Amino acid sequence: MFEELRLASQGGLADYSGIDYAMLDRGEAAYWPYPAGSTGTPRLFLDSFAHADGRAVFTPVTPRRRASSSGPAPRPRTGPALDVPERTAPERQ
Repeated sequence: MFEELRLASQGGLADYSGIDYAMLDRGEAAYWPYPAGSTGTPRLFLDSFAHADGRAVFTPVTPRRRASSSGPAPRPRTGPALDVPERTAPERQ
């Protein structure tokens, strides 16, 4: 699943396509955005947030009851451009 999310983020604001299992297994620091070929972004919002006033915006949410399920959970879809055949996770060393 990580591999699909990594590829799906490529080119977006929260791009972490440059992070892979080998980096994570070595315990390397990986701050996003981290596009492929980069060294990452040490502090994305060091001076301000991406809002007109530079401040963070918190939005409260009220939890709702879960819907009851009468069958197996549907397989999550990633969209036509990212719809890849199912495969087993790569072996981690």
